[in-house]
Amino acid sequence: MKHAPSFRLLEPDIISTHNDFFHLIHAHTALDDTLLASIENFGIMQPLLVAETEGGGGIFNLLSGFKRLQAAITFNILLVPCLVLSRQTELGELYQYIAQHKHLDNNVSPIEDALLLQQTQQHLADHETLPLLQIMGYKPNKHQFNELLSLLQLEKTAMISIHKGKLTLKTGKKLNKLSQVDQHLLVSLIDKYHFGGSKQHNFVQMVIELSKRRQCSIEQVLSTCDQQNITDAKNIPQQGNQLLDFLQHQCSPELFKAEKAFQLRIHQLQLPEHFQLQHSASFEKDSCNLSITFDDIHALESKLDALKAMVPASPTRDSA
Repeated sequence: MKHAPSFRLLEPDIISTHNDFFHLIHAHTALDDTLLASIENFGIMQPLLVAETEGGGGIFNLLSGFKRLQAAITFNILLVPCLVLSRQTELGELYQYIAQHKHLDNNVSPIEDALLLQQTQQHLADHETLPLLQIMGYKPNKHQFNELLSLLQLEKTAMISIHKGKLTLKTGKKLNKLSQVDQHLLVSLIDKYHFGGSKQHNFVQMVIELSKRRQCSIEQVLSTCDQQNITDAKNIPQQGNQLLDFLQHQCSPELFKAEKAFQLRIHQLQLPEHFQLQHSASFEKDSCNLSITFDDIHALESKLDALKAMVPASPTRDSA
């Protein structure tokens, strides 16, 4: 880099955060308790990244480190360590410093990355922007660039959910094909029922499939679900599972029936807790897999001979 930052101790009140980037992202994110405890006990260990303002006047623009600055204000820290970029720093360098500084924490959301890339579009050419993707941990190509930027087209609650880690990128991409109203509706239900990665993706996938199959709106599909009886109105996880069961039954009634029969059979077998029984994908085959968990390799070795005697060897090709 041509213009390396200098190290300075600055008063928090001369560091400006008048930047839409920070307020769009951090207005919906509470300060992390772990970060607060660390700064309270040890101070700010990682300097903020700031830049000298064009007009000078003793004011510095914050580029990265918003949460640390807010924590410093919370604990009334009089001076905070900062890496200061001079006014001579070229924009290409400046954005590389920002990307590198943000990813020192390893907890940057894709929405933060997308917003930074959106900013660079106004100032840099493509060949200057793509190297930022590599710093962020993505493949440095135009497709990845456009895919990240497309996240900013999501409905606001969907963007915030991705930023908070409540919504996966896979689900976000699926939602991006829907209207803003439908996105808001589905995200509110994902949040209500605390659907994790696979559950939230399956939920969105099934709702979209039923909407296309019935040629009706997503709201109409979900209103049909609302008419179903809830066995325990206070048990949110159970409500969520009932909703998924209902949707699966509507999408694939035969598969749903087979799954329920299989689960009933497992219950009847009364397997020990360390036994896990799984059927083939979509019940394409009659075979099933039994897995047994042992405390360690020695425990397995002590039972291996008995297991071998119980389970016949697989037939060879010659004998088949």
